[in-house]
Amino acid sequence: MNRTSEEIFAKTLIVIPTYNNEKTLKKLIEDVLLQSSNVLVVNDGSTDSTADIIASFGSKIKSLSHQPNKGKGYSIKQAFEYALQNGYDYVITLDSDGQHFANDIPKFIDEIARNGDALIVGARDMESANVPGKSSFGYRFSNFWYWAETGEKLEDTQSGYRLYPVKLMEKIHFFTHRFEFEVEVLVRSQWRGITVKTIPVQIFYDEPEQRVSHFKPSVDFTRISLLNTVLFTIAVLYIHPRNLFIYFRNNNILDVLKRVFTENNESPEKVSKALGFGIFMGIVPIWGFQMITATFLAHKMKLNKALVLLASNISIPPVVPFLIYFGYQTGYFLWNGQFDTWENIQKVTHQLMENGLIDSIEVMWQGLLFYFVGSFIFAALSGASTWLIARLVFFIKSKLA
Repeated sequence: MNRTSEEIFAKTLIVIPTYNNEKTLKKLIEDVLLQSSNVLVVNDGSTDSTADIIASFGSKIKSLSHQPNKGKGYSIKQAFEYALQNGYDYVITLDSDGQHFANDIPKFIDEIARNGDALIVGARDMESANVPGKSSFGYRFSNFWYWAETGEKLEDTQSGYRLYPVKLMEKIHFFTHRFEFEVEVLVRSQWRGITVKTIPVQIFYDEPEQRVSHFKPSVDFTRISLLNTVLFTIAVLYIHPRNLFIYFRNNNILDVLKRVFTENNESPEKVSKALGFGIFMGIVPIWGFQMITATFLAHKMKLNKALVLLASNISIPPVVPFLIYFGYQTGYFLWNGQFDTWENIQKVTHQLMENGLIDSIEVMWQGLLFYFVGSFIFAALSGASTWLIARLVFFIKSKLA
């Protein structure tokens, strides 16, 4: 059911999480009150005059407070709970350091009214002259990892100016509490099928000597990096394969292949290259990173990314043992001029089981070396063979036509 902007406004709670921002908080609250009377300020263990500023507004605003400081993510999650308990469907968050403009709030509401529920991020103009260098770097770094973890691009993943559809998100249990929460909430909401998009907003960065930031580069960047490692691992091992399975389950495989092969009316040569490169990437021994590496390199090489990913899925679980075996045999042949016998493989396996890894370290490393080097060669030969076969198929097809 479509709702008007006024109806959505009534169901939206404006949240200002704050920690020691006494210089900018009062003005921000005043500006937000010009837009909405549904305002909640979350005092995240401030030790300055924040509590007095909040109290000065009396019943005009709602507030939550906790001690000691527990992090921005914790404060936002507290706001989510408050919103759901009090019948709100949406939460809009603004940073309390004065960089966001309250008169952009209607843009979020109007976007929901026009296009339906979504998690909306206020995208900043990062080309602005007053944007700090470290913010610009963090912006690009975070955008890359969001793409790696979801397969989708987002213009700005670090902006704290957001609209959260909390009613849709109430079943998601987030496990982070500080700045890294704003990464987790985007990725895991997208994984749940919630649309994540951006709209442009204004941004103001004060002069460096006046700017108040509670981001601790060494600690917070480490937390964010660890979170991205966890999310990326989950994405590679579960989310991306799940999405691929769902896609093929919901679409006729022949129709998918037809669309992929004819995407952008690509030439037989480019289609053959994409197939060959995809097979190569599916075999090279970089397990866990094949998909993201294949996508990145396909983009750089201007190949059909969908076709490359499709071909790289040769490394599905039932096929993996055969890929490992042929990779090992290729490496063994390169070193010894002949393939390893099945009897010798069984003998080495028995030796490893009897003596343990420590006592058989030399044999183990030699086997891994055969496999690692051999896999690259086997991958190259398989990719080249796939390219050649594809070119032959296209040639025969053109002659028959």
